[in-house]
Amino acid sequence: MRHAYASRSGSALRAMGAEPEKLIAVDASAEERVVVLPDAVVSRGMQLTVKKTAGTHDVVIYGNIQIDTQSEIRLSVVGSALTFASDGNAWYVI
Repeated sequence: MRHAYASRSGSALRAMGAEPEKLIAVDASAEERVVVLPDAVVSRGMQLTVKKTAGTHDVVIYGNIQIDTQSEIRLSVVGSALTFASDGNAWYVI
């Protein structure tokens, strides 16, 4: 798995790039961090792992549509990680 490229908009991180597998390591020491998943339609076949590496604040993950019927997913524990996969219509936790 390769590291993801991410752009920062305020405190939000947006996953970018064309690699089918990505890792976004998030340090939430200073504040709550937000990770925005790319559009599921253009991300068919992509797997994206988000890992909280440090901090007492949450990492909040959301996309332009619900993820497995949830509007957002939170990582609260340092070291926790989730992998998301797009089927071209939606994002799912795998």
